[in-house]
Amino acid sequence: MNTPSSDERGTRRVSISTVIAVGFLMISLGISLVLLVRSQGSSSLIVPAHTATITPMAVAVSLTPDPLSTKSSTSTNPPESVTGAPESDGIIIGLTPVQGGDPGMADNLEAAIRQALEITPFGATVQFKGDVVIPSGVRPESLNLTTDMPGFDVLVTWGPVSEGLQEVWINMASEPDMASLDGNFNAWASMTPGDLAILVNPEGDLSFTAQIVLASLELRSGDIANAAERIRDLQTTNAEESTASNIAQQAVIQMMLSTTEAKNGQTINALQRASQSIRLSNESWMAHLNRGSVYLQLGDATSALSEFYFARDYAPDYWPVLYNRVLANAQLAHYDVALADAQTLQTLQPDAAWAANLVGVIQVRQGDLSAAREQFQAAAALAPDAEIPLLNLAITLGLQGDFEQSVATYDRLLDIAPNRSLYFLNQALMYQAQEKYPQAEYRLNRAIELDPGYLNAYLLRGDLHLQMEAYDRATNDAQLALVQNPESGHAYVILGEVALAAEDFESSKDAFTQAIELGYATADVYEARGWAWHQLRYTGFAVEDYQQALTLGLSDSQLLLRLGFALLDAGRYEDALDALLGAVNLGLDTPEAHAGLAIALDRNGKKDEADMEYQQALDQDSHYGDPEFLATQPMWASAVIQQAGIILTRIR
Repeated sequence: MNTPSSDERGTRRVSISTVIAVGFLMISLGISLVLLVRSQGSSSLIVPAHTATITPMAVAVSLTPDPLSTKSSTSTNPPESVTGAPESDGIIIGLTPVQGGDPGMADNLEAAIRQALEITPFGATVQFKGDVVIPSGVRPESLNLTTDMPGFDVLVTWGPVSEGLQEVWINMASEPDMASLDGNFNAWASMTPGDLAILVNPEGDLSFTAQIVLASLELRSGDIANAAERIRDLQTTNAEESTASNIAQQAVIQMMLSTTEAKNGQTINALQRASQSIRLSNESWMAHLNRGSVYLQLGDATSALSEFYFARDYAPDYWPVLYNRVLANAQLAHYDVALADAQTLQTLQPDAAWAANLVGVIQVRQGDLSAAREQFQAAAALAPDAEIPLLNLAITLGLQGDFEQSVATYDRLLDIAPNRSLYFLNQALMYQAQEKYPQAEYRLNRAIELDPGYLNAYLLRGDLHLQMEAYDRATNDAQLALVQNPESGHAYVILGEVALAAEDFESSKDAFTQAIELGYATADVYEARGWAWHQLRYTGFAVEDYQQALTLGLSDSQLLLRLGFALLDAGRYEDALDALLGAVNLGLDTPEAHAGLAIALDRNGKKDEADMEYQQALDQDSHYGDPEFLATQPMWASAVIQQAGIILTRIR
């Protein structure tokens, strides 16, 4: 059996194992992003298929930010239309009637909310302010409290409706989660009923309103479980009534439960809840906003946009509506529209880190990495303790090939979060891209120390060990990965690569077959298995795998060279000529490529051209005139060597 030369084995290793270890985000512009929603605290990385060349775009980092970890600064100067803005580090709740609302409700509301908060962590920090003036005609539920009323956390307003009842509206200051480059954008959903009014008797029980205020604060703080339990208790308490007041309360309950379920990933339930809220109060633009947020979470950006446009018609200046339109248009790859809206938000909020970061994310999607880099740097300066802008910056630097600066940015991230295994792993990839293998190995080891169950760290370390030709360690990494997940196709790819390096083509073929059967059916894996088939002289199977690799988008000169030789062995001379011409036309200027092309030309009756090509091969390496040398080359079957002898006889 012909065995591969060291050059062949090295080429095989580069084309399969090297690239998996390098890189970062596979940006859209026609490339689908792999999505995996995990918390920022988890050690999760999506590792895509091997690619054909070393590139800083091979790993999609999946990270959903902590909504409490990325606070940006905002102006503290209130607009002239609002007075009474407080200064405090606690929770500030504004209470004020609007449009003829009963001023006597303020004391009753304050007492009810204080009682609800008394045994909670919020109780000791809450302050109430009643000297709030909102101009006539301004809808308090659609105010952007962060800047329209800086200093207030919650605004509770009320006004008369009919039969002595008052409508109560709740608004709360909030900011969106920082958008991350994995594409897992979190919509900016309302954590209060917004324009869904609570109908109350001003002299009656106001505990329902107080409990909704408390649930909203719990949602904002991330205490989803307690908020959900609180709202479900309200649903049970008010289930038997059929008054207009109860119908309004049920609409509020359904919307709030939708928010809690969406945050818990129960998206179908959340969508049903939001729809039920809309059926109870069809004109609620806030309910439509939240239903659109759930559609966005489900990946239905078209339906989401419809909901956001409905909300825009009622509240055109409400920032979450504009923000969510950015996310929906980005999901639909309408990047120009998304960028325009994102830049509008940045103009409205020039000091907000989330706004600059959002612009940068869209610019990365457009491929404008330099502009995105500036935006992430600005966002990091505005929120120096926030991780997401720095992570986005590190990814962008990697995409630009600025690996040293990317490493330095990960150092900054590790200063903020020293035990984040994900950052060690990503930094390892940047070191590996610079061929600094010991540094890369150390950081992968550190990632595993921090999270012994980190499957992708074992896999990436296995790839690194392949690149280092440390085959025993690569095998060990693959076996450890299989302990974590016995159906890891990537682990079998590593085992297949180790077997290739050992020239154990039967074992290699079996390992790659196992990887494909487990769903790791990438172009590179098909090429690798094709090479194993080729060395085992199962020419038909080799051709099939090479062609499948081409079908899946891999089109490099080495693959075409191998396909060409396999086709020569199969007697498919016209196809072989096409493949070998393709290899040379892609820039493969090696004696073997010219010699193989010469044989294909000769088989197709182009003898003069064949003689010229083979002479070029001899000019580059005289060994190609020695049949004994040709017999040692991995792709040269006896029939091909005989044909080379015929050409050599003519040109000598």
